[in-house]
Amino acid sequence: DLHTEVNRNVEVLGYTAFSDDGLSLGEYTELDNEQGLIAMAVVTGSAGVDLRIVLLDAAALPEFKVLGTIDEPNAYGDVKIDEELPLLYIPYPGARFTSTQPGSGLGFSIWDISDPAKPVRVGQAPGAGCHMLNTLRVDGTSFVWCASATGPTTYRVAGLPTGQYAGVPISSAIPQSDPEVLRYADYYSQLTATGVA
Repeated sequence: DLHTEVNRNVEVLGYTAFSDDGLSLGEYTELDNEQGLIAMAVVTGSAGVDLRIVLLDAAALPEFKVLGTIDEPNAYGDVKIDEELPLLYIPYPGARFTSTQPGSGLGFSIWDISDPAKPVRVGQAPGAGCHMLNTLRVDGTSFVWCASATGPTTYRVAGLPTGQYAGVPISSAIPQSDPEVLRYADYYSQLTATGVA
Protein backbone atom coordinates (compact mmCIF):
# COMPACT_ATOMS: atom_id res chain seq x y z
CA ASP A 1 0.00 0.00 0.00
CA LEU A 2 2.96 2.33 0.47
CA HIS A 3 4.02 2.14 -3.15
CA THR A 4 2.44 4.65 -5.53
CA GLU A 5 2.74 2.09 -8.36
CA VAL A 6 0.42 -0.24 -6.45
CA ASN A 7 -1.96 2.62 -5.75
CA ARG A 8 -2.10 3.24 -9.49
CA ASN A 9 -3.43 -0.29 -10.00
CA VAL A 10 -0.22 -1.85 -11.27
CA GLU A 11 -0.57 -5.54 -10.51
CA VAL A 12 2.18 -7.06 -8.35
CA LEU A 13 3.10 -10.43 -9.82
CA GLY A 14 5.72 -11.38 -7.25
CA TYR A 15 8.21 -10.07 -4.76
CA THR A 16 11.18 -11.32 -2.79
CA ALA A 17 13.69 -10.15 -0.19
CA PHE A 18 16.36 -12.38 -1.81
CA SER A 19 17.08 -13.92 1.57
CA ASP A 20 16.46 -17.33 3.16
CA ASP A 21 14.64 -15.86 6.17
CA GLY A 22 12.49 -13.37 4.26
CA LEU A 23 14.19 -10.41 5.91
CA SER A 24 15.58 -7.59 3.81
CA LEU A 25 19.30 -7.81 3.01
CA GLY A 26 19.58 -4.03 3.09
CA GLU A 27 18.84 -1.14 0.76
CA TYR A 28 17.83 -2.27 -2.73
CA THR A 29 19.33 0.29 -5.08
CA GLU A 30 20.16 -0.15 -8.76
CA LEU A 31 19.62 -2.92 -11.27
CA ASP A 32 20.60 -3.59 -14.85
CA ASN A 33 19.23 -5.89 -17.54
CA GLU A 34 21.44 -7.27 -20.34
CA GLN A 35 22.16 -10.61 -22.03
CA GLY A 36 19.20 -12.37 -20.42
CA LEU A 37 20.37 -11.44 -16.92
CA ILE A 38 19.12 -9.00 -14.33
CA ALA A 39 21.69 -7.76 -11.83
CA MET A 40 20.25 -6.27 -8.63
CA ALA A 41 22.55 -4.29 -6.30
CA VAL A 42 21.72 -4.54 -2.60
CA VAL A 43 23.63 -2.35 -0.14
CA THR A 44 24.49 -4.44 2.92
CA GLY A 45 26.93 -4.18 5.84
CA SER A 46 26.79 -2.09 8.97
CA ALA A 47 28.52 0.87 7.30
CA GLY A 48 26.25 0.70 4.24
CA VAL A 49 29.13 0.36 1.79
CA ASP A 50 29.13 -3.34 1.01
CA LEU A 51 27.25 -4.74 -1.98
CA ARG A 52 25.58 -8.01 -2.78
CA ILE A 53 24.79 -8.37 -6.46
CA VAL A 54 21.95 -10.82 -7.08
CA LEU A 55 21.96 -12.29 -10.60
CA LEU A 56 18.51 -13.27 -11.88
CA ASP A 57 17.28 -15.14 -14.94
CA ALA A 58 15.29 -12.55 -16.90
CA ALA A 59 13.36 -15.23 -18.82
CA ALA A 60 12.00 -16.68 -15.56
CA LEU A 61 10.12 -13.51 -14.58
CA PRO A 62 7.74 -13.05 -12.85
CA GLU A 63 9.40 -15.87 -10.91
CA PHE A 64 12.60 -14.72 -9.17
CA LYS A 65 15.15 -17.32 -10.21
CA VAL A 66 18.49 -16.49 -8.58
CA LEU A 67 21.38 -17.74 -10.71
CA GLY A 68 24.20 -16.49 -8.51
CA THR A 69 25.45 -13.72 -6.24
CA ILE A 70 28.52 -11.50 -5.92
CA ASP A 71 29.64 -9.96 -2.63
CA GLU A 72 31.85 -6.89 -3.07
CA PRO A 73 32.99 -5.18 0.16
CA ASN A 74 33.39 -1.40 0.23
CA ALA A 75 31.45 -0.96 -3.01
CA TYR A 76 28.81 1.58 -4.01
CA GLY A 77 25.14 0.91 -4.74
CA ASP A 78 25.19 0.46 -8.49
CA VAL A 79 25.83 -2.28 -11.05
CA LYS A 80 26.10 -2.47 -14.84
CA ILE A 81 26.29 -5.43 -17.24
CA ASP A 82 28.33 -5.05 -20.43
CA GLU A 83 26.22 -4.89 -23.58
CA GLU A 84 28.11 -7.77 -25.27
CA LEU A 85 30.99 -9.10 -23.18
CA PRO A 86 30.13 -11.47 -20.30
CA LEU A 87 31.30 -8.79 -17.85
CA LEU A 88 29.73 -6.91 -14.98
CA TYR A 89 30.96 -3.66 -13.39
CA ILE A 90 30.63 -2.66 -9.72
CA PRO A 91 31.61 0.90 -8.69
CA TYR A 92 33.45 2.07 -5.59
CA PRO A 93 32.77 5.27 -3.64
CA GLY A 94 35.61 7.77 -3.99
CA ALA A 95 35.90 8.50 -0.26
CA ARG A 96 36.86 4.91 0.43
CA PHE A 97 39.66 4.59 -2.06
CA THR A 98 41.22 7.97 -2.76
CA SER A 99 44.54 8.75 -1.10
CA THR A 100 47.31 11.30 -1.20
CA GLN A 101 48.70 9.57 -4.29
CA PRO A 102 46.72 10.56 -7.41
CA GLY A 103 45.56 7.56 -9.39
CA SER A 104 45.97 5.15 -6.51
CA GLY A 105 42.25 4.76 -5.90
CA LEU A 106 39.74 2.50 -7.62
CA GLY A 107 36.86 3.33 -9.92
CA PHE A 108 35.13 -0.05 -10.32
CA SER A 109 35.70 -3.79 -10.26
CA ILE A 110 35.19 -6.07 -13.27
CA TRP A 111 33.55 -9.51 -12.98
CA ASP A 112 33.27 -12.38 -15.46
CA ILE A 113 29.66 -13.60 -15.38
CA SER A 114 29.87 -16.09 -18.25
CA ASP A 115 28.80 -18.63 -15.60
CA PRO A 116 26.36 -16.65 -13.40
CA ALA A 117 26.51 -19.37 -10.74
CA LYS A 118 30.27 -18.81 -10.35
CA PRO A 119 31.14 -15.16 -11.03
CA VAL A 120 34.89 -14.43 -11.03
CA ARG A 121 36.55 -11.09 -10.29
CA VAL A 122 38.79 -10.45 -13.33
CA GLY A 123 39.93 -6.86 -12.98
CA GLN A 124 39.44 -3.30 -11.91
CA ALA A 125 39.79 0.30 -13.02
CA PRO A 126 41.79 3.05 -11.32
CA GLY A 127 40.08 6.24 -10.22
CA ALA A 128 38.54 8.31 -7.48
CA GLY A 129 35.43 6.19 -7.21
CA CYS A 130 32.55 6.04 -9.71
CA HIS A 131 28.93 7.10 -9.63
CA MET A 132 26.18 6.69 -12.26
CA LEU A 133 27.96 4.07 -14.37
CA ASN A 134 26.97 3.78 -18.02
CA THR A 135 28.21 1.37 -20.66
CA LEU A 136 28.46 1.62 -24.43
CA ARG A 137 29.84 -0.61 -27.17
CA VAL A 138 31.53 1.25 -30.05
CA ASP A 139 33.21 -0.52 -32.99
CA GLY A 140 33.65 -3.73 -31.01
CA THR A 141 35.10 -2.01 -27.95
CA SER A 142 33.39 -1.71 -24.56
CA PHE A 143 33.45 1.60 -22.71
CA VAL A 144 32.35 2.50 -19.19
CA TRP A 145 31.92 6.09 -18.07
CA CYS A 146 30.98 7.56 -14.74
CA ALA A 147 31.10 10.61 -12.52
CA SER A 148 33.91 10.65 -9.98
CA ALA A 149 35.62 13.02 -7.58
CA THR A 150 37.84 14.12 -10.46
CA GLY A 151 34.95 14.69 -12.88
CA PRO A 152 33.37 12.63 -15.67
CA THR A 153 35.71 9.81 -16.63
CA THR A 154 35.57 7.45 -19.60
CA TYR A 155 37.25 4.04 -19.54
CA ARG A 156 38.06 1.62 -22.35
CA VAL A 157 37.61 -1.97 -21.16
CA ALA A 158 40.79 -3.75 -22.24
CA GLY A 159 41.38 -7.50 -22.25
CA LEU A 160 44.82 -8.41 -20.92
CA PRO A 161 47.03 -11.33 -22.08
CA THR A 162 46.49 -12.96 -18.66
CA GLY A 163 42.75 -13.28 -19.27
CA GLN A 164 42.11 -10.44 -16.86
CA TYR A 165 40.56 -7.08 -17.77
CA ALA A 166 41.36 -3.46 -16.94
CA GLY A 167 39.42 -0.25 -17.16
CA VAL A 168 41.82 2.12 -18.94
CA PRO A 169 40.98 5.83 -18.48
CA ILE A 170 40.98 7.47 -21.91
CA SER A 171 39.87 10.93 -20.82
CA SER A 172 38.21 12.88 -18.07
CA ALA A 173 37.06 15.38 -20.67
CA ILE A 174 34.24 13.46 -22.36
CA PRO A 175 30.89 14.90 -21.25
CA GLN A 176 29.01 12.23 -19.35
CA SER A 177 25.72 13.54 -20.71
CA ASP A 178 26.70 12.83 -24.33
CA PRO A 179 27.86 9.23 -24.93
CA GLU A 180 27.91 9.84 -28.68
CA VAL A 181 31.25 11.63 -28.32
CA LEU A 182 32.79 8.20 -27.75
CA ARG A 183 32.46 7.79 -31.49
CA TYR A 184 35.03 10.58 -31.79
CA ALA A 185 37.31 9.26 -29.06
CA ASP A 186 40.52 10.14 -30.95
CA TYR A 187 39.50 13.77 -31.01
CA TYR A 188 38.26 13.96 -27.43
CA SER A 189 41.20 12.04 -25.98
CA GLN A 190 43.43 14.97 -27.04
CA LEU A 191 41.39 17.45 -25.02
CA THR A 192 41.85 18.37 -21.41
CA ALA A 193 39.06 19.38 -19.05
CA THR A 194 40.14 22.98 -19.71
CA GLY A 195 39.94 22.40 -23.44
CA VAL A 196 36.33 21.26 -23.23
CA ALA A 197 35.43 24.29 -21.11
